[in-house]
Amino acid sequence: MSTKIEILEKIHKIKETRIASPKEEDYLEVIYELTKEKGYVKPKDISKILNVKAGTVTKMLQTLSEKKFINYEKYGGISLTEIGKKIAEEIDKKHAIIKDLLMLLNVDSNVANFEAEGIEHIISDSTLLKIKKLYDFIKSNKELERKIKEYINS
Repeated sequence: MSTKIEILEKIHKIKETRIASPKEEDYLEVIYELTKEKGYVKPKDISKILNVKAGTVTKMLQTLSEKKFINYEKYGGISLTEIGKKIAEEIDKKHAIIKDLLMLLNVDSNVANFEAEGIEHIISDSTLLKIKKLYDFIKSNKELERKIKEYINS
């Protein structure tokens, strides 16, 4: 069994090997959602949504562009590259799976969204797959779903 210190060390080593950092993932997710919703992305929209200064957004957009996650020109448009879109879609998928399970457990939808936002950046694909399988199993058995909800609400 690992100690808490060993676990923290492993977590930070895993973070270093990720394609995009959690902060970068947040930006990609916002760009993805804005593109779906509005058809275009402006830095001021990102700034407002993420509650960061315009200069911070500009620096991150430059970083994301250097990493080939977005197409970005100062005073020009912002769009996801194929790899950026793939990362954003994976984050979106993770968010939905986590949120669905939390809501199945009768967690308020706003709370479920908020908590899924944090979890989506750290959960492994293998754990996510197990959560998805559990969710699908419960949803396929209405009696089990009813019993779980009844137990949770008692």
